[in-house]
Amino acid sequence: MTLQDAKDFCDWLSTETGWAYRLPTEAEWEYACRAGTMTRYWWGDEWDETRVNGAKKVGKTTGVGDYPPNPWGLRDIRGNVFEWCEDHYETVVRKLPSGGSAHVVTEVAESNRRAMRGGSWNHVSGLSRCAHRDHGKVTDTRPYIGFRLARTL
Repeated sequence: MTLQDAKDFCDWLSTETGWAYRLPTEAEWEYACRAGTMTRYWWGDEWDETRVNGAKKVGKTTGVGDYPPNPWGLRDIRGNVFEWCEDHYETVVRKLPSGGSAHVVTEVAESNRRAMRGGSWNHVSGLSRCAHRDHGKVTDTRPYIGFRLARTL
């Protein structure tokens, strides 16, 4: 699934429902993932394969809801697939904007890299921690890349 595929779905759903859907910013994504916690994973600091599809245990994506939700009721926010975010990828975290807005760049060379969060079924457990950041090219299509919706209220 490319970044544009995810954005096209957001646009389609917004038109169909009359609600404004979009990709979350990195800050929104991490806030939702942590669900009020400050640990490596929303359930604590130790890896627990009963809570997430990750570390190549299953070897493919699993159905939504196959694992328990985080304390805020969000399912599969860790593992399963990396999720596109609205932000352009920035290697230096302190350069990211405060207040939850998306990091946007105008330089053509940098605009092709977008942030992804969540880890996936195909990656080691450390890549599924709440703070892990990754990136992909906007044209990437891999079986471990997906997206999560945010709704503008």
